Amino acid sequence: MLEAFAAQSAQLTQSTTDWSQLKASAAGGQLRMEPGVAERAAQRCEAMVATLDGRYRDAQFLVVSANMGDCVVGNQLRDTFNNKATGGTNSLISVIAQHQQILTDMAATYRAAGAAFAAQESTNVNHLGGSA
Repeated sequence: MLEAFAAQSAQLTQSTTDWSQLKASAAGGQLRMEPGVAERAAQRCEAMVATLDGRYRDAQFLVVSANMGDCVVGNQLRDTFNNKATGGTNSLISVIAQHQQILTDMAATYRAAGAAFAAQESTNVNHLGGSA
């Protein structure tokens, strides 16, 4: 179980890296996308970020502050669950934030790819001496 979770965490980190690299490629003009399609894709990413904002707020309510009486094991279990919800790099809140960052990078990538397409289209029209 822990191995699967570690693998998923590594995949999330790789996705972050991949989208950052794609964003740089789009900003450099190597990745292009028709502007209307790019904008719709970016808007879908932003809608998902907004959805995750709600899940982020919900996750903060998962923390239990009350003691489980004199039950040491119960209090340890409470602390473990609280840590999974809000503490550390693999907590629910941290994972949601990482997903939001990936989606934000995706939106920026799509917009940059749309801008690169439009810029290339303009250059092509100017070279051909026509009008779009």
